[in-house]
Amino acid sequence: MITTNKRILRRLRHWINQSKFLHADAINFDVEPDGSVAFTLTTAQASYHISADENYLGCIASTHDKKGNDLADGPMTKLTWNAILADIVGYEVTLHDDAAA
Repeated sequence: MITTNKRILRRLRHWINQSKFLHADAINFDVEPDGSVAFTLTTAQASYHISADENYLGCIASTHDKKGNDLADGPMTKLTWNAILADIVGYEVTLHDDAAA
C-alpha cells in the first residue's frame, strides 16, 4: 500500500509541477487508508476535489451555489490529468461569464 501511495503521489506531483502556476509543494495531499490520494485546488470561485488511485483519476467541482459537479475522470494517466485541467479552465470561464452577466 505504501509503495502504491508513493507511486501515485510521485506521478501527481510530477504532473502538477509541469504547470507554470501550480506547485506540488504548496498542495496538501491526503493519503487515504485505502491507498488513494486526494487533494483540493481552490480558486476565488470554486473548489476542485481531485482523487486518485492506481487505476483512477477524477475531479469534482463545487461552488457556493453548486455542489458535486463531475468533471473529467478516467484512468490514472497524463491524458486524464490534462482533461481535468481543461475542464477546470472551462468551469472557471463559465463561472466568470455567469458572474459578469
